[in-house]
Amino acid sequence: MRALVLEDSNFSAALSIVRALGRLGHDVVVAAPQETPAGCSRWCGKHVLMPSPADPARYLEAVLSLLRECDCDIGFACDDPVVEILSRARAALPPRPDFMLPPPGSFEIVRSKLATQRFASSLGVPTPRTVAFDSVESLQAAALELGFPCVMKDDQGFGGGHVRYLANGDDLLHAGAQFRAMRFKGRPMAQEFVPGGPDDVYMTQVLYHQGELVAVCSHRKLRQFPLRGGTTARGVTVHEPALDDQVTRIFSALCWHGPAKADSKRDARDGSFRLLELDGRVGASFEIAAGAGLDFIDLCCRMVADGRVQPALHYAPGTRRRMLVYDLLCLAARPSLLPAFLLDSVNPSVRSDFDWQDLPGSGALLRRWMWIFDDALRGGRLTAARPGAAPGKPGLGRRLHRSLLGLASGGLRAPRGLYHAAKLITHRRAKGGQPQPERHTASPGPAG
Repeated sequence: MRALVLEDSNFSAALSIVRALGRLGHDVVVAAPQETPAGCSRWCGKHVLMPSPADPARYLEAVLSLLRECDCDIGFACDDPVVEILSRARAALPPRPDFMLPPPGSFEIVRSKLATQRFASSLGVPTPRTVAFDSVESLQAAALELGFPCVMKDDQGFGGGHVRYLANGDDLLHAGAQFRAMRFKGRPMAQEFVPGGPDDVYMTQVLYHQGELVAVCSHRKLRQFPLRGGTTARGVTVHEPALDDQVTRIFSALCWHGPAKADSKRDARDGSFRLLELDGRVGASFEIAAGAGLDFIDLCCRMVADGRVQPALHYAPGTRRRMLVYDLLCLAARPSLLPAFLLDSVNPSVRSDFDWQDLPGSGALLRRWMWIFDDALRGGRLTAARPGAAPGKPGLGRRLHRSLLGLASGGLRAPRGLYHAAKLITHRRAKGGQPQPERHTASPGPAG
C-alpha cells in the first residue's frame, strides 16, 4: 500500500504517522510546504514541496496535481486547515487515496469548541460553562459571569494556543491588553475553569467507520506543554469506561468516519469527566495506544483496504510514553522536573518518540524543537510569571534559558555534516543502498 501524508505544521504527528506506515512496510509520500522531520525520516520514500494551506485554492490545485502523479491508496491529513480544504473539495477529489474524511457537518462541529460544547450538552455530556466574546468589554463581562478562575481560549486550534488562565482581576486586565494583538483563528471565548490539576486531563482516541466504532483508547496526561494545558508530553494508558462512553456517544451521534480524539478533565468536585474539546485528526499521541497494543495506523490501513474491520477495543493499561520534544519544553519551563525527566530517560518501560533507528527524523525533530523553544521563550510560555505577579527584570531562570538556547543552537549547527552523514547512512541501510528520498515540488497549475 502507498500512503500520502499531507502536513502543514503538525510536525510530531506527521513524523509519527510516517514511521508507523514505514514499519508496516508501506511506501510513504510526504507533502509539506517546507522540509519537515517527516520528510527527513528514513521511512519517507518521496518528499514533495507544496504551497501553504493559507492559500486554499492554490493548495488544492497542487494536491490534485500530486494525486494525478502519485498512485496512493490512503491519505492522512495532519492539520485542521488541510482537512478543511479537502472536506470542502471532496467532490473534486478522486476515489483514491482515501483520506477518511468525516461528514462535512460533523467536521464543522468538531473544529469549533463552541459548537462542540453545544452539541455535547444536547447529548447529556458534561461540559464547562462557556461564553463567547468579541471585545474587551464583553471579555470582562464573561469573566465576571463565570467567576475566577476562568480560561480564555480560541474557538479553533489545538495544543494550548491562545489559552490564558485568569486567576483574578489583574490577569483579566492583562488579558484585555493582549486581546487586540492576539490573532484568533475563530471566535474567542471564556470558559469555566474545571477544578483539578494538570494531570487530571485525559485524551481519548477513537477510530470510526461510517458511524460505527472501530477502536477507542484513553490515556492520562501526566505532563503537557504548555504546563497548564496543551499537547501530551508524557502519558499513560488508562481504562475509564465512563469517559469512553461519553466520547463515543458524541462521535456516534456525529456519524463520524476516520480517526479523531477528545480532551476531557476530571472534575475534582465530583469526580465526573467534563469534555473540553474535540479534534478530528490523528495526532502523535496515537503512539501511546500503539505501545499498549492498539495500532491506529494499522487499523486505518486495514479499514481502507478491506472496507470494514473488527472492532479493536482491548489494550494494556499502564503503558507509558513521552514525546521528547514537549517533555524537553516542560523541563525548560519547570527545571524542578529534572529528576523525573532523568528517571524516565533510563526507565525502559517509558517509551519515547526519539527513534534511534530513524536518526534523520529524530535529528530533524530536535532541530525543529530548538525553533519551538526559541518561539516559546520569546513568547513567555516557558518562563511566564505566575498569575497576578508584577512584571519585572528577567530572572536567573530566563537568563539561563537564553544561554542554553545559544549554546544548544551552536552545538546543533556544528555537527551538521555529521547529521547529514548519519542521515545518508541510515537511509541506505533502510532502503538497501537506495539513494535519499526524492525531493519534488508540486505544481499548483495556472493561477486563478
